Amino acid sequence: MPLALGSHWRHLAALLLRALAISLVTLKLGCKRCSLDRNLEPDLLFALATRMEMCGDQVAPAINKAAAVQAAMLHPGKASGGRSSQQPQQRCAIFNNVVYHMDVAAGMAWAFQEAGCNVSCYLRRDLKGVQISSAMHQLPRCCFLQDVMAEWYRGDYRTPSSLQQEAGRYAVIVMVTFPEFGARLALQRTLLESGGEQSSNAATGKASRRQAAAVPGGGPRFLLISHNPDQLLGHPSWLSPLLLQQAVQQKQASGAAGGSSGGGGRRSGGRLPPRVQLAALSPNVATYIQSLLETWAAGMGAAAPRVDVPWLPPLLPWSRSPAAVGAGGSSGGGGSSGGYRHLCIQGTISAKRRDYAGAFAAACHPAVLAQLARRSESLLLVGGLDPGASPPPAPDALRPFVRLEMDLPFQAYYDTLSRCRAILTAFPPDTNAYLVKKSSSTLAAAIHAGTPLVTEERVLRAYSYIQRDAAFPYKAAPGLPDPDPAAEAEGTAAVALAASPNMKAAAARICMQSASVSDEGVLQQEQDQQRVQQLRERAQRLLPPARKPGKQQKGKPAKAEAETKEQGGGGQQPKKQQQKKKKQRCAIFNNVAYHIDVAAGMAWAFQYDVVIFITFPEGRNYAPQQLLTLLSSAQHPSQRQLLVVHNPDYLIQNPPISAALLQYAGQPRAAAGAPPRLPPRMQAVVLAPFIAKYTRSLLEAWGRRRSGDKPRFEVPWLPPVVPAAGIDEGVPPSELRHLCIQGTIDPMRRDYAAAFAAACHPAVLAQLARRNESLLLVGSLRRDIPPLEVPPVLQAHVRFLHNLPYQDYYATLTRCRAILTAFPDNDVYLVKKSSSTLAAAIHVGTPLVTEERVIKAYSYLRREAVFAYDPPQGAVERDLGALAAGTARDRAEKEDAEKAAQQQQQQRGTRRRRRRLGEGGEEEEEVVEEPEAGSYASALLRTFQPGAAAAAHEAARSLKAELMQHNAEVAQQFLLETAAWAEAAAAER
Repeated sequence: MPLALGSHWRHLAALLLRALAISLVTLKLGCKRCSLDRNLEPDLLFALATRMEMCGDQVAPAINKAAAVQAAMLHPGKASGGRSSQQPQQRCAIFNNVVYHMDVAAGMAWAFQEAGCNVSCYLRRDLKGVQISSAMHQLPRCCFLQDVMAEWYRGDYRTPSSLQQEAGRYAVIVMVTFPEFGARLALQRTLLESGGEQSSNAATGKASRRQAAAVPGGGPRFLLISHNPDQLLGHPSWLSPLLLQQAVQQKQASGAAGGSSGGGGRRSGGRLPPRVQLAALSPNVATYIQSLLETWAAGMGAAAPRVDVPWLPPLLPWSRSPAAVGAGGSSGGGGSSGGYRHLCIQGTISAKRRDYAGAFAAACHPAVLAQLARRSESLLLVGGLDPGASPPPAPDALRPFVRLEMDLPFQAYYDTLSRCRAILTAFPPDTNAYLVKKSSSTLAAAIHAGTPLVTEERVLRAYSYIQRDAAFPYKAAPGLPDPDPAAEAEGTAAVALAASPNMKAAAARICMQSASVSDEGVLQQEQDQQRVQQLRERAQRLLPPARKPGKQQKGKPAKAEAETKEQGGGGQQPKKQQQKKKKQRCAIFNNVAYHIDVAAGMAWAFQYDVVIFITFPEGRNYAPQQLLTLLSSAQHPSQRQLLVVHNPDYLIQNPPISAALLQYAGQPRAAAGAPPRLPPRMQAVVLAPFIAKYTRSLLEAWGRRRSGDKPRFEVPWLPPVVPAAGIDEGVPPSELRHLCIQGTIDPMRRDYAAAFAAACHPAVLAQLARRNESLLLVGSLRRDIPPLEVPPVLQAHVRFLHNLPYQDYYATLTRCRAILTAFPDNDVYLVKKSSSTLAAAIHVGTPLVTEERVIKAYSYLRREAVFAYDPPQGAVERDLGALAAGTARDRAEKEDAEKAAQQQQQQRGTRRRRRRLGEGGEEEEEVVEEPEAGSYASALLRTFQPGAAAAAHEAARSLKAELMQHNAEVAQQFLLETAAWAEAAAAER
């Protein structure tokens, strides 16, 4: 079969010819390894039950004879069933100090072991399913490593904290997750900056000296696996110079070698490869990282930088369990031609990560539904469910065919995937992240299990190693072009350069351009200090001075100004007239554990006979039983309902709610000169003016599509503000201290990275240090998200205040200099959601630091009460009316399609029932309309064609074998370059 890995295979002949040279180089290290192994601590070695080599029958049958010969030449001694005793090995540490990316750690362990390296895995003891017992020195039967790695892994397991003392033993350290967060990032920094020298210098004895001699200068080389490349430019104090130095070193090495990356050992002219090298899990991410760092390094002053970024998908040998093989599959990851069942969407069950709506819509096509029903198969959702989350709602026609398979053990997880007809990638449509800068676990899982993909054509081009015959591709939605990772990386690098002018001082020292760059950095700092002084002079209180309460009963609001005028300028009405006025009553309803501040604001503001639903609806699939009961009640026919809406899109996603709104909240447009109508019995209310415009446009567009007329909706807005004793009077300016970011501490809700970058400016840091003040993060802390990544230079000034009582919470906010809105870049808080940050700032009377666009959206803000700054580059003004109309149109079309599919399903069921009862005459084969060629549904339908699934599975298994060989070659190349380091160290000694 022709191989689809491009230039990686063109260097195969050169790799084979260098095999003898590798043996000669590593032979010099053999005596060192013998001494090293005899001095390993026995309490760190684990006796795994199985030490089997990877047998030939476990490799997919698609590997041809030439590949087998190549593998034998690259790894002599395996043909006899064991490792050659004369071939010395370099040592490699696989380091992962987080509870995820375990599949990546296993894939890296296999690649470097297959390349001839002696591998040790440094993993956390508290990993779920990987509990390491120091007393038993063994792994539980259910763990991931025993299930998936035990058949081929020959190394040992250690704890991440011990690597700091043992780093000098290794020629290569692979950091599986880089960068990590919090204290774990500090350990990574220590390892990278020390390079193992400390542990080597501290070691004593002949064996330790031999260990240190195995690598240049007693320190290893590092391979850093980047999962989110944008995080690489977020640490200007130490990571940025390290990456810049890597770019300069690779440029020098490639220039000395004539621009060729081939040829192991020492580079021409004595140039060595960089000590630290980045790697990715897919070619598109590798392209993004390369362009990102080269553009950024060039902007920092490096002349014609070069960054080589290899890619290694996390793959490893795997055998199906005996139960799975007996169920209709063969060992090695395949099944019989008739053994494949079900379609599958793999991974964490979260609507933010996968487009379930698009997959469900394609699966609802009558032809696909007919195949599922005829074969009694399902659409499986295989993965974990986030705490507190609910599964995605399936259309009625598809609901009987959707099955959840949650939290499976790893062996059962891969067994399930390997038996499926195909795995749907289901990438979200509103982002290109998985085509540009993130590698999807779905592709790695599919290749690992040998199961074909149902995916867009764009995905095959982004993940160029996927062969077309191992997938069922379909066309992307209209208007979705192929993303350009290199171009997007250049844009990201440009933003990073513009946001961090002070970083050029560090770049100057590396690129030997200190004079010009340092002068520019000082000038920029002076200009920024002037700007900060101007903003400080504009700071004023957000609310006017609070009026002192008049003489009134405690707990009752003052009378409105209009009512005072009616009473004759403040004079009291006669006692008889006062007695005739009926006292109105109001019910405040909130059935959730949040939005308590909104409930308080509504209770204070309203004096009508109303029932106020503070959180409406209380979820996407909320059944409004209380509301429907009130509407049908004859006991209080004059009672009105006020619905406080926090997510307007929910109003049209629930048929009972949308029907009630059209019946009770909408009004037909009155003709000119017609008498005024009574207000509607039900009314929606929102918390900001721009949401009122969006909600009104949404409901009116929905009404036009559902009722045929043009209803009119009034949607007032009321920010949740209440009087507060001790807060409305304010605090003296001398007591104002600290900046603040308020609200739940969640990177999905707030852009902490941009706020930290602005606070890292030298002028701002100088003010914080001079005044001994901090950037406060005030709010609740979620345990299911990793710690925030605070730049080291700012860590001393960041303080967390978690879960304060309400009184202490508002008291803290009112004493701050300003509150940062820190809105995320998805603009949701400028289109359809109101931010609690603004309500909190107004409530406590503290000014805001926010964009100009926020002032326009929240038009009740006073400009003099805001420290405004320009919006980020590329930000656009949103047409709320057009967005709302588009949302209503899409929802109506989807609802109509679901109803049509349901009706067709019912009609087919009726026809089948009549045929069984003999009511329909001769039984005729049911005719189902075929989906459009190239569509998502047509790709799903092809998975049911005779032989198509088996052929695609065969191609997927062949692809896995080729990619595993590719990974071994990348690891081999890295070890070749590391051997050059060892040779240079030996020459220096």
